[in-house]
Amino acid sequence: MDCTDATVFKPLRAQASKGTCHTLRRVADLARGERIGVGSLLKGRFLMQRELGRGGMGVVYLARDERKVEALDRHPYVAVKVLNDEFREHPDALIALQRESRRMQHLGNDHIVRVYDFDKDGTNVFMTMEYVQGTDLRTLIRTKARDGMPLDEAMPLIEGMAEALQCAHAAGIVHTDFKPGNVLVTPDGVAKVFDFGIARAGKIDAQSGGDRTVFDAGTLGAMTPAYASLERLQDKTPMPSDDIYAFACVVFELLTGRHPFGKESAREAMAASRRVPPVPGLDRRQYKALLDGLAFTAERRSHDVGIMLAGLRKRRWRERLTPRLVTIVALAVIAATGSLFAGMQVGWKNTHAGMDASQLRHLKDVEAELARLKRMHAQKDVLSRNLSEPGPASSR
Repeated sequence: MDCTDATVFKPLRAQASKGTCHTLRRVADLARGERIGVGSLLKGRFLMQRELGRGGMGVVYLARDERKVEALDRHPYVAVKVLNDEFREHPDALIALQRESRRMQHLGNDHIVRVYDFDKDGTNVFMTMEYVQGTDLRTLIRTKARDGMPLDEAMPLIEGMAEALQCAHAAGIVHTDFKPGNVLVTPDGVAKVFDFGIARAGKIDAQSGGDRTVFDAGTLGAMTPAYASLERLQDKTPMPSDDIYAFACVVFELLTGRHPFGKESAREAMAASRRVPPVPGLDRRQYKALLDGLAFTAERRSHDVGIMLAGLRKRRWRERLTPRLVTIVALAVIAATGSLFAGMQVGWKNTHAGMDASQLRHLKDVEAELARLKRMHAQKDVLSRNLSEPGPASSR
């Protein structure tokens, strides 16, 4: 394996309790012991049925909960993520993972895969989660949306992902590793985001690329370079705007079939002055909303998933028509007012002769008001230009 793909760990800055630290460090010392596979039984309870997938942290299995079988539960299946040797060898990462898994147990949303528990069996450390039938978004894009998915078809998925992130952000949780591979799509087309439980268990290795997740418990953040914001690459404190950058990358990929910067990291894309290609099917307003999410710096990036989502949604015909009607009415009023007072001004100028000082002062006040109305009349050209679509927006 290329050493640039290796996972790099650093000591955890936050201190865990001595008991927890001792137990998990002992697990780490024995990390390369027992092996888990299909047919293995964890804790005398979870029978590994088949492998569901592999990732930077470990292997996910479909498991049957024998306790639920004994209770005649009609839904005895769960997903079990067994951590790999590289992750288990780092006890500080295990401490961070346990802490974050506990937080996620209280985060309930229909678009978030539920985390049930974090446990160990001998040298094996694992998480039990809700089992969701379906495929991950990464596979869906590669098999069914290689050239992109129409916005109308993609919008339910986009809304589901946005709702999951909004729910987490409201609870003070930043995913930090949002990407197509961490989104499941059910047979009914419902998006469910997972791996929130590991969202603060590691750090980037700047040399890693592609879709691989790398960790560093020193900063309690996990990320994939191609979807990581510039601030995450700079080891700054995780913020919701980091997830928004990743979310915008995923939306672009879903709509076009490709990453906005060809899987380059934000740092690489910014250094090369990359621009976001146009997205077929998006109007100027929707395209700008996507650009705002893909801004390289947090200062220029959307600060709320809901705002970006609102910009991506298609406006109803009434919403599109109302601003135009207001503009048309305003133009008509200004034009009529301008014509009326232009005629009045000519008449007033003919009456200047023979007026006394008081009448002239009054007339000057009227003429000043007339000048103000004429300036309003001049604004109709500006308002007229608002009725036409301007040229394509540029990227950040």
